[in-house]
Amino acid sequence: MGQIQEIRPYDTNARYLAADIARVEGELSQAWAQLEILVPRTRRPKTWLYMAQLVDSNDGLARLTENYRRASASDSVPPFHAAIAQYLAAGYQRGGEYDEAFKLWRAVVEHAAKRKPVSRTRATVVNGFRIGGASRALKDINRVLRANDMKPFLVSGTLLGCIREGKLLAHDNDIDIGLMDDVDESDVARILAASGYFHLLPRREGDCLRVKHLNGIAIDLFQHHSHDGSVWHGGTKARWYNSPFGLTETTFLGERFWIPDPPERYLEENYGDWRTPIVNFDSTLDTPNAKICSENELIIHAYKKLNGGLLQGDDESMTRYRQLLMTLNEPDPLPFR
Repeated sequence: MGQIQEIRPYDTNARYLAADIARVEGELSQAWAQLEILVPRTRRPKTWLYMAQLVDSNDGLARLTENYRRASASDSVPPFHAAIAQYLAAGYQRGGEYDEAFKLWRAVVEHAAKRKPVSRTRATVVNGFRIGGASRALKDINRVLRANDMKPFLVSGTLLGCIREGKLLAHDNDIDIGLMDDVDESDVARILAASGYFHLLPRREGDCLRVKHLNGIAIDLFQHHSHDGSVWHGGTKARWYNSPFGLTETTFLGERFWIPDPPERYLEENYGDWRTPIVNFDSTLDTPNAKICSENELIIHAYKKLNGGLLQGDDESMTRYRQLLMTLNEPDPLPFR
């Protein structure tokens, strides 16, 4: 890596890789330094994604905003860019400055409202095409963790696909895995990083462990905690509560997987009528066993969903999340509609 940077000191991809390696190794100062070299020299939005992911304190947020000021002064960022605005909003969110994050999201939503929506049919086809990759990623994480004497079990949409469909859900966005709280998350992260199959994604304190398979499939690993006669899992936005359960094995995708026992009760507590497919299901709002942990995080969630609805021309989503935001005392995000 050092030799590449000596030959091509401003190669953006090399700097991104070096910054990401430093982040995974916990060397945040080195990660910042790699990215700051690029600030006045590249207009690629990805720089701000990587920087926002480094924010873990007020100091980190101050560093992000100062770098953005530098970039604006050197004209290496446009006056407004929707992707950069979302990355900056994520930085403010990670730094706890929600009001600033809300302002940026309002600008993003206004921008999206003026664009022509993409075809929802094409979006569905593209996502469905990744089912083969998702199957590979699920099998790999199952094998790696089981080989290390752990019992990863299927939860959420992954469990739903297993029990109801006998296959992964075509419209799902990621894989969901559960672990009991007798497993050390740091051990899980270390094992997955060393396996050669997975890359550790940035996370905030309190959120689930997130990894990405080499083929691009994202996986959320939720530690399940026992407390006051129930078992909960979740993150900074919401927690989902289930009755205590054991684990049993089942055959899925030609291999053995652990699942909650009984799976039907787990699914009923998570989905209600889990046997009936629901279009536009929102795991934060539509699950009977969910408890919102942060209204600020819920507002961010609503802005993201509204933005997605606008880009896809989904009138149902636009109406739902617009109304939710106003219920949460946010100004009407679409006053011109």
